[in-house]
Amino acid sequence: MDRIGIEDLQTVVDERIRVGDWEIDLVIGKVHSGGRVTIVERLTRYTVTKRIFDKSARTVTDATIKFLAPFRI
Repeated sequence: MDRIGIEDLQTVVDERIRVGDWEIDLVIGKVHSGGRVTIVERLTRYTVTKRIFDKSARTVTDATIKFLAPFRI
C-alpha cells in the first residue's frame, strides 16, 4: 500500500488553509477494551467520534467510512 507518513504531508495541510484535510485517530479504552474513533477536519475543527467495541481494522474502517461518506466529492 502506498501511504504517505504524516511527516511527509504537504505544507498546505499544516497551514490549515483549505477544507477537506481530515485527521483520524483511534483512542484505546481502559484495559484495551474497545475505544473511540475520532475524525477531525483540520481547518474547521469539525469533529465526529464513534465508540467502538473492538479495535480491529474492519471496525475502525467501517466507522471511518460511515462518517466520511457524506463528505465524498
